[in-house]
Amino acid sequence: MYKKFLLYQANLKFLQNLYVSCDLEEIRQTNRRFVRDAYHLMLKKAGADLNNPHIQFATEMVVYGGEEMTMRWILDGMKVPIEVMLVLFQESIPLIISQYFY
Repeated sequence: MYKKFLLYQANLKFLQNLYVSCDLEEIRQTNRRFVRDAYHLMLKKAGADLNNPHIQFATEMVVYGGEEMTMRWILDGMKVPIEVMLVLFQESIPLIISQYFY
């Protein structure tokens, strides 16, 4: 995730313009799909049951909440340091899925 945030930082102006100048919902859907696919891949590799409704719900909470907070962070100019954002994201992951990562 750190490398992804560095990429966001390097392209901050582009991303800010992207979020305000075109079909925002299509961009958000694409972002959520990438994040969801990444979480599913990591969870499956760690042995999680992706058919468990608790895991599905927790994953969707992380996907939607993380995408929203990332967009707000970018639009605000990424004023919060990347290292702090990483901790905030880690702290927000529901217990039912965080046990597979930490």
